[in-house]
Parts: sequence; structure tokens; C-alpha cells
Amino acid sequence: MENSFDPKNTCRFSSKLGSFLGSIDVIPDAYQAILDMNSVYELSTSRSGNNILAFKCSSEYTTRFLNGEIHLVSSEKLHVIDFISTKVKSSFSINEAAVELFQHLGDDLKELENKHINTPLIITGSGLGGYLAILSTLSLHHAIDVEESNGPMKMKRPICVTFGCPIIGDDIFQRAIAERPQWESSFLNVVAKEDPVASFFSSHTPYKPLGTYLVCKESGGYKTYEDQDSILQVLDGMKLWNACNFQVYDYINNLNSIRRKILYREISKSDEIDLYSSRVGMASQLKEASLSRVGMTSQLKEVSMLNDITDDELREM
Repeated sequence: MENSFDPKNTCRFSSKLGSFLGSIDVIPDAYQAILDMNSVYELSTSRSGNNILAFKCSSEYTTRFLNGEIHLVSSEKLHVIDFISTKVKSSFSINEAAVELFQHLGDDLKELENKHINTPLIITGSGLGGYLAILSTLSLHHAIDVEESNGPMKMKRPICVTFGCPIIGDDIFQRAIAERPQWESSFLNVVAKEDPVASFFSSHTPYKPLGTYLVCKESGGYKTYEDQDSILQVLDGMKLWNACNFQVYDYINNLNSIRRKILYREISKSDEIDLYSSRVGMASQLKEASLSRVGMTSQLKEVSMLNDITDDELREM
């Protein structure tokens, strides 16, 4: 079943996005697109019909990152990302890896943006490839804003799903995105306890998280967080766990377990599931993007805006 695009719909995740997981196909499709890549970026269509723009980064660059060779830089003279502006201050700080990687693909990404500006896209990346996915999503949002300012038509917004992506910028960067609700609501970052890249920046740095975090658990479950303090507490625990770990993490087993649990809930708790009509959380975003086979899960009753992450809870992840 496909959902038709309705220009009257708003393109926002609700404030309760942290209580929902999107389509059972969207997240696995995004990660499979990354696994199937043969170059730095690829545009493909998944078997379930989702259009996916995927990015990855070389292992050598990731090693430099984990060795602490890459730092925050000011946006003041970085014209390559001048599509991000802020009312708070004249500039923000962003990880230089994101800027270098994005600048390297600048012309190619601009061509893709012009060609697919009104195509419902899932933009994804793993590790530092997530930086490319985030900046590409923001650039596309900006281009859509410009187009919409010239007429009444509402265009199809992208969603960004990253896997193990470290935090990209400081609090001013985060607030610059928060000034634009349609931008801010587009981001889901999937992380796992054993991923050293995802937890590289924590509460002891100037970095501030963007969007919603889905934390995979070893039991096959997951928890989602939107509150910045809660996300930073989770990342603090993950960083301690990965103090001597520099291995690139593979999310395939986590996603298979999550998908099985969602399918089980669809069969055993159908009264709690609204497959196609949910208008909250990621459901609204995916419906707006006209993604095919959108099936929403039930609200995760165990999830709330947690203020404390206990050691026992971290061990469960």
C-alpha cells in the first residue's frame, strides 16, 4: 500500500517522536543501502520502494577521527555550509570532518539536490558518513525552503537516518536547526553500546546532540530519546564502555532483532498498532514523504524522557 502525498499535511515529527519507531522497512532499508555501497555515496531504490541516498566514509579517515586528529571549527568563513544560519549568533562550531567530507562532494551533491529536490528521500550514512547525510539533508531542506518561498506548493521533505554517527556540532549549531522545526524533526540516529564512533563525543565536550536517538540493546530491544541531557548521559555510559574499543560496529544483528520484535507485536498486539493512519511522530514524516509500505509500531510504553540512566540499564543495551 502506498500513501499519496498531501500538501496540506505538515511535515513535522511530533514532540512524542521519542515514543515511536518508524516503518519496519525504513531503518533496515537504510542500513542495507549502506552495506551495498561501492562508492562514497550511492542513490538507490530498496526492494520496498524507498528512495535512499547513502553515504560512507573511508576507514583511514575514521582512524584519524578516533585518534583525535579532527576538531571543531568555526562556521564563520565556511561558505560551503552557508545554507545553515542562526539567529542566535553569527557563527556556530561544527566538526571539521563534516565540512571536509561535504566540501569534497560539493558539486556532485548539488547536482543530486537539483535533480531530486521533490523526490521523497531517505538520506543515510554510517559513522562519519552520517555527517554527510546530515549536511545533505540540511542542504536539501534549505533548497526546499527557497522553492516553497516562491509559491504555495508544499514539497516532499527528506528524512535522515544515521547509524553510529558522532555528534556533529555545538549548542549554537543545534539551536540553529531548532529554529526551523521542519529541519529539526528530520533526524534519527541509531546507536549501540559497542560503537566507539557514536559515543566519541559526550557531555564533557562542547558538542550537543541533534534529533532523536534510537539506542539498540543486546536483548534485541531498543529505547528512544529526544531529550538532550538523557542522550548525553547515554553517550557518557557508552564512552566508558568503549574506552579501549576502536572496532567499527555492524548494526545488522540489532536491526534484524528489532524488526522481528516489531513484526511479533503486529501479530500479537494488533489493537495497539495503527499501520497506516497514525499522524504522530515519525508516521507523519514518513506519510508526508510518500514512502511505501509504511507500518507504524505501537507506542513504546517503557519509553519516557528519562532523566537518569542507571548502570543496570546501560548493561541491558
